[in-house]
Amino acid sequence: FKGIMGFWKRPRLWVYMIVPLICVKAVLACVSYYVLRGHVQPLIEQMTAVISNWGMETLAVVAGFVVRWTATIALFLFMASFSSMLFEVFGGVFFTYIVRQFEHIVYERPLTPPITWRQDLLNTLSCIVYSVGTLILNIPLLLLGFVFPFVAHALAACFIGYRYGISYCAESSFNKGWSIALLQQRFAGRKAVLYGFGMMVFLLLMIPYISI
Repeated sequence: FKGIMGFWKRPRLWVYMIVPLICVKAVLACVSYYVLRGHVQPLIEQMTAVISNWGMETLAVVAGFVVRWTATIALFLFMASFSSMLFEVFGGVFFTYIVRQFEHIVYERPLTPPITWRQDLLNTLSCIVYSVGTLILNIPLLLLGFVFPFVAHALAACFIGYRYGISYCAESSFNKGWSIALLQQRFAGRKAVLYGFGMMVFLLLMIPYISI
């Protein structure tokens, strides 16, 4: 929580958040348009046409309304579940600068650690791959949540929470010259630290709009 407050108290760090946020919103808007206009709308038109042919105009209107809003709400829930992970994917390059600026201001660490641009690029790619892996692992847990909500959330907090802990420590570890694999090795005897940190982040991101 001190880290979150430290970020919000330093407006110069906000600019690094704006670009990936815009990218995520643009992707979600395109997906929404494609699904609702390209698939849901034709389905509603076909369904209402069939019901209207049966002479039940009122039922056709009600059915169309229910299907449209059910699809919209389901899509919103899907986007809310994956928006933070997409933010991780698009924000990799920008988060590097956020962490370096933050550590320089708060801990007086070097603003430009001795890391080559090639290593920076490899670090960013490894973060993207790790975030995509987290995204893929979260899909079955999300589906399980529709049937067993509490069980699915508990499992997600354990498995996904640990990966969140790795993800959010990655940029700081890169500044030390570590890789994600080395980060996990260094914390092998202190996994409770990563679990505690990652699970708290996971639970916070479950609250709507908190991820912003």
